[in-house]
Amino acid sequence: MTITHIQSTAQFDTLVKTKALVADFTSGFCKPCGLIGPKFEQLSKRYPNVVFVVVDGDKFRDLVFRYEITGLPTFIMFRGGRVVDVFVGLGEDELERRVTRFVGGG
Repeated sequence: MTITHIQSTAQFDTLVKTKALVADFTSGFCKPCGLIGPKFEQLSKRYPNVVFVVVDGDKFRDLVFRYEITGLPTFIMFRGGRVVDVFVGLGEDELERRVTRFVGGG
């Protein structure tokens, strides 16, 4: 599945309530965000039944404040509108483990 780049808070709110979703909160000024981007894309292709989205933290400050994001990149996994897991940082292996566990229902 392709990665959806969030265009509005309403779009994000709709997706997060109706789908299993992994959100990558990022910024154009965040060099580590760009480094982990290819792993995020790889995971989106491996798990086509999960929605993967990118949220520009500079553009959507309301979402950054809502989820109390203090560092980038931040990955938040949602199921049924609820936060299931949060991972902050650049660790590709840890991101893969957490997404795999999330997809498996753990």
